[in-house]
Amino acid sequence: MASAACGADVPLIALPAGDATTGRVTYPTRDRVQIVAEFTPPPGPALPYPVVILAHQFGGTRAQWAGLAPALHKAGFGTLIPDLRAHGESVRRLGAGASEELYTDARGALPDLHLDIEAALRWLTAQRNVDPARLGIGGASVGANLAFVAAGAFAAIGRAVAVGPAFSTSGVLVGANIPDFRPRGIRFLTDRREEPEVRALYGKTEEPRDLKVYDMPGHGLALLAHEQPQRDFVEWFVGGL
Repeated sequence: MASAACGADVPLIALPAGDATTGRVTYPTRDRVQIVAEFTPPPGPALPYPVVILAHQFGGTRAQWAGLAPALHKAGFGTLIPDLRAHGESVRRLGAGASEELYTDARGALPDLHLDIEAALRWLTAQRNVDPARLGIGGASVGANLAFVAAGAFAAIGRAVAVGPAFSTSGVLVGANIPDFRPRGIRFLTDRREEPEVRALYGKTEEPRDLKVYDMPGHGLALLAHEQPQRDFVEWFVGGL
């Protein structure tokens, strides 16, 4: 995965300034994949506000976060929820001129998912009503690995929550090929069955960090169906952004 383009010391390319409003938004990645996402600001007049990016599971879409996102809004956070590349509506790559090509190889897209988060950060930092110093990311399953990588690759990420990430010896989505990869600010949520793999990633994470292990079973979003993991997910951002 990745190159120096992922490094925290590489500045994000600025987009024209705008004022984000509720609803469907699109933005391109550096390799010209058109990302479709849902943006929701928090209620109330306070500006600028913090935003949490939410990364779904493999084979899923942004709709998977419909159950948890309102809790973040109630806590004062906006959310940006993309369909990751080759998932949902994010299945087109821009070609020469006005041409497009379908991009639906979800498994082949895994090594480049970090580019989706880079693009999300570019879009968010261009919005005048978003606080660029208060950005976080949460993810489940593959999205949890993406949150782990983002917390070590992008300085703009202040806090991350990874729900059920997997440790991969192949190096994909564990930051193995990112220069100066130093993930920090991550809370890990897991059940006891997946605890050993999650602890492997926790051990590679710098402070501040946290690990919550639950007796109730559940992988990724299934774990977040329970009340306590949901509270712990939101609380990490409340306390850190």
